[in-house]
Amino acid sequence: MTRVQHLDSWSTSLPLGVLKNKIHDLFYIYKIKIISEDSTEIRAKQGSQFQSRGLGTSFVNAKRLPKRISIFINKNDIDYKIEVEMEESLGLGLMTSGMKRKYMIYFKMLMEIFKRGTQELMPEETPVSPLNKLNYCVYCGNKIIRQEQKFCGNCGKNLDLSY
Repeated sequence: MTRVQHLDSWSTSLPLGVLKNKIHDLFYIYKIKIISEDSTEIRAKQGSQFQSRGLGTSFVNAKRLPKRISIFINKNDIDYKIEVEMEESLGLGLMTSGMKRKYMIYFKMLMEIFKRGTQELMPEETPVSPLNKLNYCVYCGNKIIRQEQKFCGNCGKNLDLSY
């Protein structure tokens, strides 16, 4: 069985200190715990094996599914290249297509958040929803138009990501 994973890379001209602070801020917002960190690599995890197995993966929010996140920061000539690898760490051996889709949708949304969060300073007019920190549904990836919207217009799921 292959693991569900998502890889991406991009460059940013932010200074290393600012870049790491932005990554730490994103980890704090999304309750991602750092396992190890050095000057060029951050390894982290998110989710709970206990809740996923106890409640059943179908009933657990994608944010609580167990996953590993590795971020590699490499200095180029004029900027930093960021490589991010996300993979599920459920370890069940059997993964349904629905579960793979749930992971991939969440990975793509989280990757977009990391990209936007580690680019140059975001303009003040960028809308940020108080419900899910960005204007995308965690379940289907649909763009959320109104900040006060409580349910996704596409899939109908609750947009509140609070624990």
